[in-house]
Parts: sequence; C-alpha cells; structure tokens
Amino acid sequence: MSQTKFIDESAIAAGDVLMCYSRQMIGEPGCETGYSHAAIHLGLGEILESDAAGVKIGSIDDILIVYDHIAILRAPHTWSQSRIDRLKQFGLQQVGKKFNIRALPRIEYLKQHNIETAQQQIEDFFAGLSKPVETDRKSYFCSELVVSAFIDAGIINQSAAILFKPETLLPIDIAKDKAFGFFVGYVLKSQPYAIRDDDWFQLNI
Repeated sequence: MSQTKFIDESAIAAGDVLMCYSRQMIGEPGCETGYSHAAIHLGLGEILESDAAGVKIGSIDDILIVYDHIAILRAPHTWSQSRIDRLKQFGLQQVGKKFNIRALPRIEYLKQHNIETAQQQIEDFFAGLSKPVETDRKSYFCSELVVSAFIDAGIINQSAAILFKPETLLPIDIAKDKAFGFFVGYVLKSQPYAIRDDDWFQLNI
C-alpha cells in the first residue's frame, strides 16, 4: 500500500476533479467503493457540481459538510488558461439545470450498449454520419456534468467522446480513467480522521 497522501484545500487547482466519499454509501448500487459523487474545481475554492438540488456552483467546504473526505484527481499540463476560461463559462451556462435522476437506473444498460456499438459509432463519426456528443444538456447527474465539462473544454475530443459518453459514466468510472487525472491526495473534513486501508485510491495508486 502506498503512503497516504494529503493535499490542502488551497492547493486544489482549476480543472481538478473532486471524488467525494461517504462511508454510508458503501454497498449502494454504483457506489460500492463509497465514492458516490464527483465535482470539478473552477478555481478560487469554487466547485461545479450537480446534486439532488440540480447544477450549482458551491464551495469545497460545502462538499466537506456532506461527505467524509475528498480524493483529488489532476490532469497535469491539460488545463490551459483558455480551457479554464471555457470551463467557467460552461459552468455558468449550466447553473440552475435539473439533476438527471432518470438516467441513473439506466447507466449500466447505456454503458453496455455503448460498448457493443462503439465500433460502428466510430466508423460513422469518421464518415461524417453521426452527430457530436452533446455537452449542453437539460439535466445532469454528477459525473455526467464532469465528463461533459471535459468534452466541452476539448480535453476529450469528439472522436474520443464516443467512448466517454457522459450519461454512461459513474463517479468511480472517472476515477479509473487517467483521462480525468491522476490521484494527488486527499482533502479531509476534520482531524482526527483516518483514511481506510481499503479505500479505493489506497489500493489503486
């Protein structure tokens, strides 16, 4: 097991993904690891997220009220200033939209269908027969919003977006794919608090 890494709130950078852990969620469908929520940092302590109340801009402190701790993912050398500006613009455009509760029960079906049809979708894309993956949506669940932000900023291009459709990825899917960044450390709610030895990032970094 790697030595536990921690990061101060002030060191969280724009574009960092916040993986939010709740011990109470362990064992719930799609939340077996306890990481049940994802958000993205806009800079200066502001985060963009979608929860049951809808899409909003909040603070890291708001997240730590609800969740036990946060794991931070960072994509180094990826978030240029122009992409950060685009991220902030994207966030402002989505604020106030509804939480996409209808998609959650269908994620596994949508994911499997996307895998099974990926080859044809890629061929159609390069033949000019398909539409781009939409990032400006009527509603979002948490990881759908984060993935949409990466696509909108151009970090995940439209050809790759076929394999990263926002509606097919759960928070833990974001954690597993290095396109969204590498683990740089935990942010804790309070002291004393111990990260579990079987925490997903403890076992997979």
